[in-house]
Amino acid sequence: MENYDQPFVALAGLGRNAWFNHPDQLIELADKMPLPDSNIIDKRSLFGVAETMKSIAKANIESNNQEEFDRWLLLAEPYYLAIIIKNDFERTQIADYWILRNDGKKAIELLDGIDESRRNEFYYFQASKAYFCLKNFDSALSNIDEAIKVNNKFFLSTFISLKGDILVAASDLTQAVDMFEQAYELCENVKFKDKIKNKIDSIR
Repeated sequence: MENYDQPFVALAGLGRNAWFNHPDQLIELADKMPLPDSNIIDKRSLFGVAETMKSIAKANIESNNQEEFDRWLLLAEPYYLAIIIKNDFERTQIADYWILRNDGKKAIELLDGIDESRRNEFYYFQASKAYFCLKNFDSALSNIDEAIKVNNKFFLSTFISLKGDILVAASDLTQAVDMFEQAYELCENVKFKDKIKNKIDSIR
């Protein structure tokens, strides 16, 4: 039983990309892996196991399976709750989990544990999503603007697209289209680019 955590730990890094680019393959792998017991696995493995479960949940929502999305998030909860947080990366990723659970308040409480001097674009991205979850659009926009300012070209289209989503929710459709068009031009992922185009088309 104690070795059942290893496939989940091994997939932790790969899963962060696979859930979006190869959701069906990740779901297929998940169906073949026995679940480790959160009470007896090596405590050092908890974060990796939890993160893989989160990625499997995301893969299911990407494949339009809400029931399995919810199930995997619930399965991940005891692992996340058992983690002793060691660094800011873990803190932002655990916050991401609570955002998926629609608990923006808990996510913000976690993110508040990151000192202001260490807050990077990923902190601001997660903080923006947490405030968006709480329908606090002003705070969501101010945080995503901070993430965009860092100008991390690899993630910039994602950040700008999120700003577009927030503006749609805030009923500022003209500026939302502008953001989506910027995100579209910057994006190099074909699948994500198609999603952005669909958002533009749905507004026009």
